[in-house]
Amino acid sequence: MTVQQTLESLSARVHLLFRRLFTVVILMLADLACLFGALFLAVALRFDSYSLRDVGVYLLHHRYSLLPALLGYLVIFYGCRLYRSAWRFASLEAFYSVLIANVLGVAWLVVTQYIVEFTMLPRAVIGLFAFISTALTGGLRVSLRVMHRRMKRLPDTPPVWRVDRPAKRAVILGGGSDGARLLSALREDILHPYTIIGFLDDRAVVQGVYIRDVRVIGPLSHLFTLLEEGGVDEVLVALPNSGDSIREYVL
Repeated sequence: MTVQQTLESLSARVHLLFRRLFTVVILMLADLACLFGALFLAVALRFDSYSLRDVGVYLLHHRYSLLPALLGYLVIFYGCRLYRSAWRFASLEAFYSVLIANVLGVAWLVVTQYIVEFTMLPRAVIGLFAFISTALTGGLRVSLRVMHRRMKRLPDTPPVWRVDRPAKRAVILGGGSDGARLLSALREDILHPYTIIGFLDDRAVVQGVYIRDVRVIGPLSHLFTLLEEGGVDEVLVALPNSGDSIREYVL
């Protein structure tokens, strides 16, 4: 490896590290905004006769217990891996992580208030806060996933979010559920962009069918035509229990 290649590799690693750090910081600030908003709404709903100023004064009165409690939320969220993996692949498992993190966060809020103020917010406020904070922090991650998928398709996306790398043309062998999952995973990966030409599958029943807007364009034998025409850069296999036979077939 030459010095130039070493420097380029180091530069790419630093850029990736900066992007991850930037994303975590932005997400933490967004979570703090969601938690404070949830707390504000919970108090406003519980004390519906309060004006916005009264709600602010009420929360300010409990600032010495609420501030460490909200910061503790971020530590709990980090411990539940909400800043490392979940938001890009928001799913049912990610919702469970958000739910568990918020339950632990509410417990931490109660403990912190008892330690600092020897009391706690009204139970109705805590219940409303738990519900609203779970909805907001969970919804935030779903929104980030949608925004992530949209932004990587925009030409004016800021460089910190975009990877300027030409997409590889690929064909997926297998038009079943494994192929559909592989297609979804490829579309989420911004570091390795792919343009999927289509699926290849020997089953007659799936010929011409669209799987998540990508068409099954023919049987496996059509692969040789695509390779001869130079239409694909990579062949991706999504055939369960295919063993070495499919590798020998492709090679």
